Amino acid sequence: MLDMAFASNLGYLMNKRNIFSFLIAITGMLMVLISGYYLFLNPSQTPIQRVFVASAHGLAQTDPVPPINIDVPNLGVISTPIPILMFHYIRSVSKADDPLGYDLSIEPELFAEYLDRLIEAGYKTTTPAQFLTGKVPANSIILSFDDGYTDFYQVAYPLLSQRKMTAVLFAISGFLDDKDGRYLTRTQVKTLSDAGIEIGSHTVDHANLAETDTKRIQDELLISRQVLEQITGKRVGAIAYPSGKYNDDTLRLADYVGYSFGVTTEPGIALPTSNKLKLPRIRVRGGESSEDLLSSIKRLTTVNQ
Repeated sequence: MLDMAFASNLGYLMNKRNIFSFLIAITGMLMVLISGYYLFLNPSQTPIQRVFVASAHGLAQTDPVPPINIDVPNLGVISTPIPILMFHYIRSVSKADDPLGYDLSIEPELFAEYLDRLIEAGYKTTTPAQFLTGKVPANSIILSFDDGYTDFYQVAYPLLSQRKMTAVLFAISGFLDDKDGRYLTRTQVKTLSDAGIEIGSHTVDHANLAETDTKRIQDELLISRQVLEQITGKRVGAIAYPSGKYNDDTLRLADYVGYSFGVTTEPGIALPTSNKLKLPRIRVRGGESSEDLLSSIKRLTTVNQ
């Protein structure tokens, strides 16, 4: 009788132990699944929040990028050719005193004339983020500005705003808040972003991405994006390669760190079949008349329709 009672109690204890072990195993699996979700699948995180940045910019190699609130556009394709104009300075400069600077500069009055003529011709400005949704109006055009000079804030933006036009500004993150005041401040970048100007990356220090090692390329692409996202609180998905220089590693790493839109200095117009990470642009040169500019846009659009 005692043997039967002992056996019964032993079986009861073994069943409890099995149940307890089973519960521990289930709990462990749930913890792994939850951890995996937050580390790898959480849709509220961007790729930039899951990678590490260089300690040279104040973050240790093991420090994750601080989280930010972002709006991620839905990727898509375009159905019509879209011209992307390339500007640098909007300022007055003497051709005799600064030939190179003159070629990169558009007189404010001439820039205003460009905008008015584009409106008259039926063009509607859009941004890279809108471009990537595939939902852009007919006769869309992208106005892009490289380097992030102060004159964009002081001259170009007011002229755009008066006409309810938008643009993308490719800023060099390491040049912001420079002592000479040649480049934008972080506060100005934030103000422009809040006003509807898309902010894109032009790397950390305008590096030649075609002639540097892959670690440097990744840092230039990733850190600049991280800095600009922290300033704007928005996703930065567009990159302009400095001086239009890039190689296969550049394109691979641009895609790897999360860029969806990349522009070069190669002449041409963006097509539905274009590689979205190496889109051509139409360079606008100093002294170019509005008639010549519109003629170039129309010619390239017609040829590629």
